[in-house]
Amino acid sequence: MPTRFADGIQVDGSAIVPNITVSTATSEAVNAESLKGYVPAGSQVPAGGTTGQVLSKTSNADYADAWVDVPIRREPKLILTDAATVTWNVLASRNAQVTLAGNRTLSISNVVDGDYGTLLVIQDATGGRTLTLPAGSWVAGIGQTTACPIKTTANARSIVAWWYDGLTYYFNVSTY
Repeated sequence: MPTRFADGIQVDGSAIVPNITVSTATSEAVNAESLKGYVPAGSQVPAGGTTGQVLSKTSNADYADAWVDVPIRREPKLILTDAATVTWNVLASRNAQVTLAGNRTLSISNVVDGDYGTLLVIQDATGGRTLTLPAGSWVAGIGQTTACPIKTTANARSIVAWWYDGLTYYFNVSTY
């Protein structure tokens, strides 16, 4: 029997979606299109839940308190290859790391409006390495520039976070 969440999301058991199930006293599958990209508003892990589960209220008494397993977007860091141009495919992960062994240029691929990412930049034991950002980038506290203000001492670490608006990358750099 199809059941609708209060906000109109239907649970009908017609398809199994990888990593998304609705659990009550009996297990029900979730229609793929019904929950595609859906995370209930105010999601949190209530007492008795586990990471990745949210308690979702429904309008049907049979499913009064259904646990919905929603994949949490946890992305392991992607180790980027150090080369003259360091290429980062954000489809692989939004978290990345590179150890610079020379002056490098950053290229970010497969980026769309609203994408963001975090890059850990590590200087090698020599240090003094620079990182050039994509053309038209803006860096907080500096303005429009392609010079990334990473720390250049040997073995230094810098966190380079960015957001893309479809035209421009906006960077924020923290050094350690």
